[in-house]
Amino acid sequence: MKTTADYLDALRARFNVPSDYGLQTATGWHRQQISRYRTQKGTFDDETAQRVAAWLQLPLEQLLMDMNAQRAKSPDVKKAWQRAATALTAGATALFLLAIFYLQGSTDGLELAFFIPAGFTHYAQWAGQIALTLAACCCALTAWNDPRQPKIAPIA
Repeated sequence: MKTTADYLDALRARFNVPSDYGLQTATGWHRQQISRYRTQKGTFDDETAQRVAAWLQLPLEQLLMDMNAQRAKSPDVKKAWQRAATALTAGATALFLLAIFYLQGSTDGLELAFFIPAGFTHYAQWAGQIALTLAACCCALTAWNDPRQPKIAPIA
């Protein structure tokens, strides 16, 4: 898990500034605010995390999970946030790789990437179809359960 100090270092590299003082001018943050982040006595709030994610071109979910893990007092809660972040990263990576190889239509790369014997690539494509279908269903269910989304009225 990354901490606010790690993200400050990434921002310094992104804005090409040698010190936290240079980061002040690049981000518009006050010296005390950067000091709190550097010493990990404070975490990014949601809006700040959104700006940092945009600057670093990272998923907002990753920053929010990292900030919640850093904020957690209990070791069990911190581990839960770490597991959630790991699961999100691993699942997204696996889905991305399967989608890339499935959408390409070629199985040569699939055989090399996953060490699948040549005669069994159709099983890997089938698994890719299932993974993409499950991902689409999860996205649809997430949108359906989102209270901000308007619901479709049932036909009477």
